[in-house]
Amino acid sequence: MPLTEKRIGELAMFALQENLENDGKLKLMPSQVKGGIKNIAKKTKISEREAAEFMKLLLENSYVRTIAELDKIINSEKV
Repeated sequence: MPLTEKRIGELAMFALQENLENDGKLKLMPSQVKGGIKNIAKKTKISEREAAEFMKLLLENSYVRTIAELDKIINSEKV
């Protein structure tokens, strides 16, 4: 069964998220994020708005995953 466009997008998002988090190159400084958005938009020929929306999704996903890991640590320690 061939992959659908939706599934390809999901897999690409997962791969990119893993790459950003595992390589430790996820940058949260606003000036770096803004510069990255401009570079992505330029290289992919999409609007800065679309690049910003995509980056926002990546950052939100990373935040949620990080908080979940911290909660595991907090909840596993005996008081």
